[in-house]
Order: sequence, then C-alpha cells, then structure tokens
Amino acid sequence: LIYCRCGAHSKSAQRGRHSRDLSPLQWDAFFDKKIFVDVGEDKFCVYLKGDNGPVFYLLHGGGYSGLTWACFTVRISF
Repeated sequence: LIYCRCGAHSKSAQRGRHSRDLSPLQWDAFFDKKIFVDVGEDKFCVYLKGDNGPVFYLLHGGGYSGLTWACFTVRISF
C-alpha cells in the first residue's frame, strides 16, 4: 500500500510486531498537481488528482492540511 511503508526491524519487530516507517511522504505520491489559489488576501493550497470523472471537494479541520485526504484520494481514483 502506498500509504504504509514498513521500516527497518526494531526490537519490537523482533518480538513479532511490525515496525512502521512514519516518516513524511511527499504530496506528489498521492496527487497530480498542487496549486495556490488567492482569495482576497488569503492564499489556499489546493491538491488535484485526475482530470475526468466526478469531482470531490474535500475539506480538512483546523490544524491539518489537504494532505489529510491523501490516502482516500488514492483509493477513489481510477
């Protein structure tokens, strides 16, 4: 899965558990395009995936980014 990368074995992995590499992934592993939209004095970062099919507008909560939807975007893309 693109959103789950396993890292090197740790002590817990040696005891039978899987360790996970939780390092950040880049936006372009999930989206095709990143643009900035100016609305008045505000600037918004918008991530785009695909160029046909239905359009989904996905909003995020405060303190998060549009990358919150990265894994979901991969799963619904065709």
